[in-house]
Amino acid sequence: MEQQERVTEGRRFGRYLRRIREERKLSLDAVQEMSLGYRERVTKSHLSRIESGQAVPSFPRMFTLSQIYGVPVTSLAERFELELLREQTHVEVVDWSDEALLVLAEELKQAGKYSELVQLTAAVRERPEPISPVAARHLDIYRIDALLHLERYESAKLESEVFLGASDTTTELRIRGLLCLAIASYRLKRHTIASMALSAAENDLGDGTEFRSLAARLISLRAAILHGTGHFDAAAPAFDKAIVAHVEAQDMFEACRARINLGETLMRLGRHGVARRHLEAGLREADGSGYDRLRCYALSNLGALSYHEGHLDAAEGHLLRSNVIARPREYLTLLFQSCYYLWRIAIEKGDKAAERANEQTLRSYLGRVEADLDEAARFRVHLAGGRHA
Repeated sequence: MEQQERVTEGRRFGRYLRRIREERKLSLDAVQEMSLGYRERVTKSHLSRIESGQAVPSFPRMFTLSQIYGVPVTSLAERFELELLREQTHVEVVDWSDEALLVLAEELKQAGKYSELVQLTAAVRERPEPISPVAARHLDIYRIDALLHLERYESAKLESEVFLGASDTTTELRIRGLLCLAIASYRLKRHTIASMALSAAENDLGDGTEFRSLAARLISLRAAILHGTGHFDAAAPAFDKAIVAHVEAQDMFEACRARINLGETLMRLGRHGVARRHLEAGLREADGSGYDRLRCYALSNLGALSYHEGHLDAAEGHLLRSNVIARPREYLTLLFQSCYYLWRIAIEKGDKAAERANEQTLRSYLGRVEADLDEAARFRVHLAGGRHA
C-alpha cells in the first residue's frame, strides 16, 4: 500500500523530469552513460520507471540528474516537494470562469494562503478546458509570487525565467515577472541577475505614471534590498517613500506590507517607540483587511520588539499568536523567528519544557531558513557551544 502511494505521488514529478530530458535532447541511454561519472549512477531502466511514476528518485540520484540536466538540485527538490503536495490536494476548478479564478487567486494571496494558491494554479493547468492565455499569464504571476512567499526561491527563479521567455507577455506582466526574478535572485545571493532584472524593470516602467502600482513595488523592493544588506539607515526612508507610493496607487495590501517592513527596520535601528507605532498600525490594517501573512509578520516583530524591551509576557503573547498562523501556512522564516524568541523567553523564565520544545523546532527548521537570518545565526552560535545571543 505504501509503495503504491509513493508511485502515485511521483507521477507528476516523473513527467517533469521527462520534459527536462527531452528539452535537452537526451535519450535514456545518453543519461545512463553520462551518469557513469557520478557516484550514484542512473540506469535507463530506473530512469524510465521514475519518469512513468513507478518509482521516485533518491536524493543522490536526484543530485546526479541535476548535474546532467544543468538544473540546481535545490530546484528539483523544491519541485518534488510541490508535486507531492499537489498529489495530496484536490482542487475542483473545472467549471470556474477566468474572472472567478483570478478573483480567488487574489483572495488567496491577500489572505497569505500561498500553498493553496500554488495548488490552485496547478489544478488550472491540468483541467481539460484551458483558460484564456491572458488569464493563464496572470495566474502564472500569482504562482511565482506564492513560491517566493513560501521561500521556494529556486523554483520561483526558474518559473520567472520561463515566464519572461514567452512571446505573449504584456509590458505590465513583463515588469511583474522581472520584479519576481529580482526577488528570487536576490534571495539566492545572485546579485548580478537581481540588479539586471531591476534595471530592466525600471527601463520598462519609464516615468512610472502608466504603472503606478508597479513603480511603488519597485521602490519597496529597493528598500527591502537595503534592509537585507544591513543598510537600515537608508532602508527606513525608502520604506517611508514606498508607503506613500502604494497609497497613491491605491494598493493598500502593499502599503501595509511596507509599513510593517518600516517598523522592523526602525526596530533594528533601536527606535523602538516609532517602530511600535508602525507595527501596531500595520497589524490593525492587516486584521481589518484579512491579510493573514502580514498579520503574522507584524505579530512576530511586535513579539521581538517586546522581548528586546524586556516585556516577556507581552512578547510571548504576540509570538504565540503569530505561530498559530505561521505553522499551518509554512511561513518558515516567521516561524523560526518567533520560536527563537519563545526559546529565549523560556530560558529567562526557567521553563525547561518550553525551552526544549522551541529548541527542537529551531533545530528542525534551521536548514530550511535563510542562512543570513539574524536569529538563525545566533542559534548556530548556541549550537557551536557559544553563549546565547
